[in-house]
Amino acid sequence: MRLSPAPAVLVDFVAQYNATNGTFAIPCAATAPADFVDDLQCAIHELPVAVTEKVKPHLIGIFFMQGIGASAITNVIAQANGEVIGSFVAIDIDAFLVRNANDWATWKENTPFTPVHDIRLELWIAHPVDNNRKLALQFLLLHEFGHVLTAGNTIIPGWWLDASQIKASTDLGFLSLSWKVNDDGQVLALASEDFSLRQQIAYYVEPKLSGADIPAVYAELEKTTFPSLYASNNVYEDFAECFATYVHCVMLGKRHEVNIFKAGELVLCSCDYWSTLRSRKKAAFLETFFSTEPTPRTPNPVWTQFSTQILPGGLGTPFLGLAPFLRMSINDGNLYQLAQGMLGKAYQELDNANLWMNLATAFFSLSQRDLGLAIQRQALQMKNIYHLPATRQPEKFRLLMVMAAGDLAENTPLDCLLEDSSISLTCYYATVAEPLPSPQPEHDALMVAMSDTRDTRPILAALNHLLRNWERPVINAPQNIHNTERNTASAILQNAPGLMMPLTYQIQRETLQAVATGAMRLHETHPDCVFPIILRPVGSHAGRDLDKINNAKDIGYYLERVPDAALYLSRFVDYSCQDGLFRKFRVALIAGRAYACHLAISAHWMIHYVNAGMYDDAGKRAEEANFMAHFATFAEKHSEALSAIHLRSRLDYVFIDCAETRDGELLIFEIDHAMVVHAMDTPDKFPYKQAPMLQVKAAFESFLFSLTGAPPTSDY
Repeated sequence: MRLSPAPAVLVDFVAQYNATNGTFAIPCAATAPADFVDDLQCAIHELPVAVTEKVKPHLIGIFFMQGIGASAITNVIAQANGEVIGSFVAIDIDAFLVRNANDWATWKENTPFTPVHDIRLELWIAHPVDNNRKLALQFLLLHEFGHVLTAGNTIIPGWWLDASQIKASTDLGFLSLSWKVNDDGQVLALASEDFSLRQQIAYYVEPKLSGADIPAVYAELEKTTFPSLYASNNVYEDFAECFATYVHCVMLGKRHEVNIFKAGELVLCSCDYWSTLRSRKKAAFLETFFSTEPTPRTPNPVWTQFSTQILPGGLGTPFLGLAPFLRMSINDGNLYQLAQGMLGKAYQELDNANLWMNLATAFFSLSQRDLGLAIQRQALQMKNIYHLPATRQPEKFRLLMVMAAGDLAENTPLDCLLEDSSISLTCYYATVAEPLPSPQPEHDALMVAMSDTRDTRPILAALNHLLRNWERPVINAPQNIHNTERNTASAILQNAPGLMMPLTYQIQRETLQAVATGAMRLHETHPDCVFPIILRPVGSHAGRDLDKINNAKDIGYYLERVPDAALYLSRFVDYSCQDGLFRKFRVALIAGRAYACHLAISAHWMIHYVNAGMYDDAGKRAEEANFMAHFATFAEKHSEALSAIHLRSRLDYVFIDCAETRDGELLIFEIDHAMVVHAMDTPDKFPYKQAPMLQVKAAFESFLFSLTGAPPTSDY
């Protein structure tokens, strides 16, 4: 079981959690003293095998921190659909450095109350002979392990789920003993379990109750089935406390006793909950729980092959890039299980930069952007240059990719196009302080791969100066990357023959709010804008918060759910065809020559290939096949427009998402050098894509070789 200082990704998570929950503690990683680690290891070793065997498959590690704002915190790494990848426990070492078991338990139990001079509350979890830190840590771990065991189980709802993801009809074994789910997905205490002041009980934060309330609160608690006051907080703490106290008292024979004194006299003693009638239903549940063997995880053959062949641990771990993850996603590989396996390895190898960078890509591929960014930061703290060797050896070309930290939309994913090629890629993640690597790796050409964003513009400015007289060819020069930015692209493409791209404006939230309230009219912001319009946040990609707005009232609704301060505004163009469907083309421009990438067809104006039904609709695929087979006709029809895009963008490698207007013009949605283009679609369903995508691949390779005067590659 991994015991170590918390990695940066967990510190970031706890900081965000504290900020969200009104806790002002500032977390940091900590190195636990040797005797502390010894106590923790002994505490784990002395747990029943029935406990450790249930926990092992789900626990990533136990990490040491300071400034958590509580004794410990447990959370999961899960997909957006709630599927759990794994759990971790972080312990605040400061809570235990000078406290024995009873001191720690008493301190924690008093945190919901402001002290009063004549009321004293003590919680004893240890007999005098074992009243030490080891037992305090053991009880804490039992509570946190209770949380670990509910993650991904059917005991209670996942605490990370939104209310909309929790159904009132859900059949959850433990939940119904004391709780219910209403029609809005809220988990509420049963009427028989509720009591006065229960909702004001809050641990580790500013107390909401007076110490004078202690006798009455605990007297009410005795009428419920909760094993402790902490358990009455919510269903998650209820199970964790039931689990912890059951193992502690029933399986290990330890003490759990609340004593309340008033003016020095004992007025309430609550002990041995598990021998009372009120514990009967929960005791029966836990007896069944422990009599059931943990379900073994069935190895996924895709993950097994992946992990044994190209994900070895230690120094042999290769940097993978995006291509293997995209291939798994397209071919229904279990990315979730892949990420889970990688995560387990990463926490055993905290200094393995390649493994952490691969893990970041896995989480980006699972749409876990924030977590992916945090993990990527961890990798880039170790090194900022990663190498993808040519699949076909010997290598024939060495391309240096200058990239920026960020998600999958931040950089040109060239490795997806160049799978199985003789081109090697060196990926350098640039910063303002170090825009180029030093020393420079050997390379035949350099490609500026980063997108134009607020964060990358200072890097691009530095590169513009440094690359002016670069000794090797430069692809997509830094001064031209800004031409892909939406309002710049729309400006430079105005009045191009046969081309339409409505002007895109950057507009501030305050201005849109004025339009929404009627204080300003839309045409007063930009004279050529009339409803319907398109809004999207500046810097967004892949359709995030992209919406068609039909009137001023809709702007108000949009701003209620989108918090961004700056947004892009453009006029909406109805590009539907006579059959009512929308068609979006992706076209590659390599050294100015056009190549077909795909056609997506949808009943909705906002089209993404993955959700346009192309995989399920043979008729749509037949139309796409016809488009690709006769692309030369399409390219000839729009040759002037395509030539204008190449000449005005000044980019050697760029892609266009576009459509045809009802008047036959080429309607441009976006030009970008960071779009994903690949030849990974299965030949059985997309046989017609193989040759066109190999043409794109071969065209780019030929372009590379032309830069150095070398003969074209003969790989294809």
